[in-house]
Amino acid sequence: MNYFDCWQAKAKILPQEIISKLFPDILHPKPEDKSDPIRIMISGEGSEFVLNALLEKFDPAKIRLFISGFPNGFPLNAPVDSNQINRANQSNIIFLKGPSEMHFTTFPAGMFDLVISLWDKFDIARDEASQQNKWDKNAKLQRKPLDYPSFLKDICRLLKNNGQFGIVTYLDGSPAVPLGIIKKIIKNHRDWPLKLFESSLPSSASAFRKMLYKAGLGDIRAWEDNISCPYQSPDELQNDIFAVEGGLFFNAVPDNHSSAVLLQQNTADYTRQYPDKSGLPEYILVIKREFMQETKGLAYPLEINYALAAATGLVMK
Repeated sequence: MNYFDCWQAKAKILPQEIISKLFPDILHPKPEDKSDPIRIMISGEGSEFVLNALLEKFDPAKIRLFISGFPNGFPLNAPVDSNQINRANQSNIIFLKGPSEMHFTTFPAGMFDLVISLWDKFDIARDEASQQNKWDKNAKLQRKPLDYPSFLKDICRLLKNNGQFGIVTYLDGSPAVPLGIIKKIIKNHRDWPLKLFESSLPSSASAFRKMLYKAGLGDIRAWEDNISCPYQSPDELQNDIFAVEGGLFFNAVPDNHSSAVLLQQNTADYTRQYPDKSGLPEYILVIKREFMQETKGLAYPLEINYALAAATGLVMK
């Protein structure tokens, strides 16, 4: 199994767990509240699984769903129950255009009864070349750490009084083994145009709870979980970590859910052209080579845990 398979197995069951922990008021609104539809915003990886879970719990005719991250609708191979969607009526499901970060900052305050965010990690600034996944000797890639406290405040702002939330986030410093190796390699090459800095993600469920309280959210139920992925060889691990699409690290630059976030300042002197003309900075090749050398000394099968935290609660305004 690879990371995507393991993540998908968790993503199928986690929405049910989140919805089961919501306060029942939202499932059974008071008579005076029944005239307005229940407005729900869903964002992040695994939104398709949340949609199925929501449509099983809510009366499809009485909700209005706003889905961020899929501007053209779910792909054809997404595990979405078409019968459920038909029951909900397509007009009650709105696929939001534009980047997800825009939706959290531009909607009016107090618009939603429920916001569900799954593994949101969109606070990444890229230039045009890197957006197209093309490395050029003059291209620059900047990855900013996710400002998670501000992101949680945005969720709080979007919710009505007594509005509820369900959030899943990666935990800082995870997965410990590959992340530790990457950080060690970077620190051993101080001449590279790379910079390590800490993320603002929580380190535990307890830290997550404190962060949520500070953002203005309350009645919090927080817990830890993990995505456990077994690897049979160093090659399996490296292929997963450095996958061009969907890997934990994008061309050896960790995604911003980890604490080892890199800032690529200038690739001009570290680029080696490939026959396919894509171009790849030289230090990325070194990272991959040294990562393989380090992981060959580990015992296999090797189980890597990708730690996460989840929480539900409401906002009192």
